[in-house]
Parts: sequence; structure tokens; C-alpha cells
Amino acid sequence: MAPYISAKRKGIHITNLTRTARFLSEACDL
Repeated sequence: MAPYISAKRKGIHITNLTRTARFLSEACDL
């Protein structure tokens, strides 16, 4: 999950939605 995390604030991981959406789309195409 580390490649998708762009920041961490107060113990909450902020995900990089651009990368997450792209890789999720690729995973769904399999």
C-alpha cells in the first residue's frame, strides 16, 4: 500500500488518488 500513500497526517494515510485510480482500473481489466 506504501506506493499509494502520498502523505500521513495525524496517523491517517492520505492516498494518491490519481495513482490508485489508474492501477485499480488496470486491475479490473484483468
